[in-house]
Amino acid sequence: MKRVLVIENNGIENLDKYPEIIEAKGAHVHVFKAHEMKDGDTFPPVDEYAGFIVGAMPEDVHEKDDHYFLKREWEYLQEIVDSGKPCFGICGGGSCWRTGWEPRCMHARRRSGYTQSS
Repeated sequence: MKRVLVIENNGIENLDKYPEIIEAKGAHVHVFKAHEMKDGDTFPPVDEYAGFIVGAMPEDVHEKDDHYFLKREWEYLQEIVDSGKPCFGICGGGSCWRTGWEPRCMHARRRSGYTQSS
């Protein structure tokens, strides 16, 4: 069974039904609460997952150096990019992708379809 890592960046702005929907499609979901990371904590190994979802956050992506978890997450996102595995960013999670890896991003239109970043 494929495993998907959901990165939760805020306890209030969680991913609600996403894990349930993904599991109904046949994948196992692991929710990693990045916002609870303490100094020395690390993300799970990228090679253990087939795909990733990066959740919303109240912090701005430009504040990554001010928040331990966000700085570690930025490094982790680079590992995901290097792995070539799919990743979906929601709200602040999408902002991380757009800010750091713009040329590799596709952006959904409001209703359906995709647009290329400019």
